[in-house]
Amino acid sequence: MLGSTLEEHLPLDAAGASVRLAIEPGTSPLGLVEGMGVPKHRVHVVLVNGRFVAPEARATLALRDGDVVEVWPLLAGG
Repeated sequence: MLGSTLEEHLPLDAAGASVRLAIEPGTSPLGLVEGMGVPKHRVHVVLVNGRFVAPEARATLALRDGDVVEVWPLLAGG
């Protein structure tokens, strides 16, 4: 899932629904989002299966079959 303003990078099916992605074994969260065309500087929060992935681990953590990845840009509010 790409949150907020990153949704424009989500692959969609013909009906406009998001699709489940097949990725190569060993793909990292950073590799996944870069492969979807998300600029690295826009990625602020990454969760894998609901757990925060620190910036220094995003390029080395290997995703597994069934992992749920959420990516969020910097959000502001008040």
